[in-house]
Amino acid sequence: MSPRKGKEDCNTKIRRHIDILRDVPAEINPKEGDIEYGAYTIIKLIFLNYYMGTFLTIANKYSYGRKIFIDAFGGSGLVKIKNTGTYVKGSSLCAALANFTRQGKPTFDEVYSFEINPQRYTLLSQRFELLQPKVQPKLYAIPGDVNQEITKINISSNDFVLLFIDPEGLEPDMLNFILFALQSNYVDIIMNISSGVKRVAGISCISPAHLKTLKKFMPNYSQNMTIDDVIDDLFTNYFKKEEEVTVPVNSQGKKEVYKLTLRVRKTTGGSPFVRGMKDLVSCLEGLDGNTIEHILGAPKTIEQWDSM
Repeated sequence: MSPRKGKEDCNTKIRRHIDILRDVPAEINPKEGDIEYGAYTIIKLIFLNYYMGTFLTIANKYSYGRKIFIDAFGGSGLVKIKNTGTYVKGSSLCAALANFTRQGKPTFDEVYSFEINPQRYTLLSQRFELLQPKVQPKLYAIPGDVNQEITKINISSNDFVLLFIDPEGLEPDMLNFILFALQSNYVDIIMNISSGVKRVAGISCISPAHLKTLKKFMPNYSQNMTIDDVIDDLFTNYFKKEEEVTVPVNSQGKKEVYKLTLRVRKTTGGSPFVRGMKDLVSCLEGLDGNTIEHILGAPKTIEQWDSM
């Protein structure tokens, strides 16, 4: 979760956080409906899980309201890592179990996870039911389209919220996310910016259909701006999140699959916790799918999980 006292070298830090992700509760078993992703997914989950620890520490100190995690595209709760057979906690389970084994450390009060796929929603819901008697946060698996459902969640101006937006492509209707986030000054955002966004935006003669999709994802989109400037403008002037920490998520051969960006509001203290995230990024940006596969080593198969 959060950084330990004393300076860790990158190798030790990465391996420790991979062990955290692999530490799946015994009652949560892999199922055929779990999605398989490349090993580079571990980079994203380390970044997210690490920031959860930082976020909870800050929220516990300054919040007069609830500490909330919202997973816009929750999946089934477990992720299978391609070419390894390894299963790790997905984003929603990371939130549900944040600081679970660290007595006295803060946890989320509520975890909301949206999933539009019926099979994955069923798995996530079942896993939340198994975990709920053991964990502090109230766990909510929500079926359906997050674009229609997110504005139904009411937060107060005193609530601290970590909003994780991790779509496969350009699914988010961003205006709904903006309306949700503006309910509180304390909504931090981690979002996946896929290479597909730049690919679509880079089409010289963009079709009306592509333009409509881009406008939904980035309501401020303009062909007169670079895509990086559009994204920065979206976070700075629409979400009101000026501070940024971004990590490239690379597959084999350091090929960038997407960028994962953390955006928070600028504070008078200069957001010192952001520096800790930048130290983590200096470790993560040297990784790719090959490196992660090597670190994971020989994993358990589904048959070995079922025999436990």
